[in-house]
Amino acid sequence: MDKTHNVTGTAYVDDLIEFIINVTNDGPSVATDINVTDILDGAFEIIEVRNGTYVSYRDDHKVVWLIPSLAKSQSTYVSLLVKVTKAGTFNNTATVESPISETVNDTVNVTAEEIPTNITLTNITAHAGDEIDIPINVSDDAGIPFNGNVVITLPDGTNKTVEIVNGTGNTSWTIPEDYMPGNYSYSVKYDADYKYLPSQATGNINVLKVPVDIIVADIEGKPGETVPIIINVVPDDGSIFNDNVTVKLPDGTEVTVEIVNGTGNTSWTIPKGFAPGNYT
Repeated sequence: MDKTHNVTGTAYVDDLIEFIINVTNDGPSVATDINVTDILDGAFEIIEVRNGTYVSYRDDHKVVWLIPSLAKSQSTYVSLLVKVTKAGTFNNTATVESPISETVNDTVNVTAEEIPTNITLTNITAHAGDEIDIPINVSDDAGIPFNGNVVITLPDGTNKTVEIVNGTGNTSWTIPEDYMPGNYSYSVKYDADYKYLPSQATGNINVLKVPVDIIVADIEGKPGETVPIIINVVPDDGSIFNDNVTVKLPDGTEVTVEIVNGTGNTSWTIPKGFAPGNYT
């Protein structure tokens, strides 16, 4: 009797494994009423018993096949398909016996591991105030589509649970208006379960400065006249601008002007010595 399995390389939790028991009559005559018994470790769940015409007994962890007879030098086999339900190293022994032969045992070992996982995140570029989409991809070394939950920690310290379906999930976050330009990190963590190993990854959110348009009207005036200069500042993201700008006047003077709700103003007296013409 020879017992084997079809595992090559690494076996993972939830893998299907086939145990194959080859039985050969090495005796000098016909063997009859041959009982093949396979008692499985509790880590294995029986999915399918093959060679069903031989099966004489079955429960959750034990199968007995009754082979009516085998001629001298004749061989046959029985097999069953099982699922590994937890990680570890497990021994599995099969026994062959008949009324006219000695009992024979054969043991095989199966080592099953929890599946390593890998989280892939995207670096994101946006502006303060933007609502951003954060995609999360989770793969595993077994090549099985990952389904489970991960926890994302956002730059403001908020934790959110995100469902991953077939390896992909996403969440959204609005960057606070008061975030200064710069790089902010976020992290995603998966905790281990009976099947998968834990993993963690870090992504980056690059908060950019918001482009603004400064609008200043053309002004006409005479030497010696004081003229108003109206300044409008319009951010590209539609927000309201409140800050200071610097105005460089035609005579080279620089003036700081406060912009409130997008608008500010100053005035300038045109020097009497300025000749007619255009000045910026």
